[in-house]
Amino acid sequence: MKTSNEFKEYYNNEYKKIVDLYAETHNNLLRKESEKTRIFLVIIFVFFTILSFAFNIYKSIVITILYFVIFSLLIFLLYVKQLLSVKKAICYDINKMLYMDIIRFISGNKDYSFNPDSRISKKYFQDSCMFNLEKYHYNGENYTNCSFNDQKIIFSDFYIYNYKYRTVEDYIVEKGITYKRTITRKIPNKLFSGCYIEVPFKENISSYIYLISNRFKNVVKGRIDKFLIYDGDRVYLENLSFENNYNVYSCEETMARYVLDLPYMENIVDIDNYVDCKKSIVYRPDHKISIFMEGFTIDSILKQNVDFEDDKISYSYLESFFNKINGIFIMINILQGKGK
Repeated sequence: MKTSNEFKEYYNNEYKKIVDLYAETHNNLLRKESEKTRIFLVIIFVFFTILSFAFNIYKSIVITILYFVIFSLLIFLLYVKQLLSVKKAICYDINKMLYMDIIRFISGNKDYSFNPDSRISKKYFQDSCMFNLEKYHYNGENYTNCSFNDQKIIFSDFYIYNYKYRTVEDYIVEKGITYKRTITRKIPNKLFSGCYIEVPFKENISSYIYLISNRFKNVVKGRIDKFLIYDGDRVYLENLSFENNYNVYSCEETMARYVLDLPYMENIVDIDNYVDCKKSIVYRPDHKISIFMEGFTIDSILKQNVDFEDDKISYSYLESFFNKINGIFIMINILQGKGK
């Protein structure tokens, strides 16, 4: 596993030059967009000013001053809004590059892929036997595939939702006559938003073992509505901290106790120190672990505002970025039984 000290050494030896180039590119793009926006808004200002004089709208000096004050303020607000929009887009691009760089650094492997517009396939959810996708819908983004511990891992943001139907009244006008009508609108109702991770697991098990987070949103309601479809009987274990965090379900209690021994449970409890969100975990008979992290998304990392110091990306921002991604890999390492 990589540590903060290793990342700092990598930054000082190699990575600083790369991120300084990212910052330089950011500053150049922002400068160019700022200049283009200023020129465009000045042209608009001059055009409307000439137009106003042409139609002689200024009846007094007060109206003239008021016009220039209001219009100048509007131009300034448009300029700020456009600049913030451009900066947000550029920061997103920088974060994508940082994300890919750090994934490569942590995994120690160049064999990876990242597609922000792609998602994991429906089959992954079906194999986890956690969510009922026959009744509910899903979408996703930020598909990532890389090699870690010489094994393939995948993760992706995903959203599970159904539709609610709302009846509203509307009015239409035809041939001068106003008609009242009732229409039904289809509105998405998000039930789960988070990140899905799938990793290999070495143990041979013959049935599913579910660790359902006690922080998981609407667990009981989810089962009643058949939103969650995990199966098995409740298994009570000896680690109190673990029991406070997770409800364990399995059709084979002996196997669940074998997999979830005391040292392993202690390490699982410690995962919150690295990835603090609601996590539910599925151990599968096909030598895979499915991890569902509610409230944690790759998208939220990519949409952060980049922190700059003296036109350079600050190291504190990079370290925080590294810790968020590294926390995922520490969690994977623990769940695969390899320790912290």
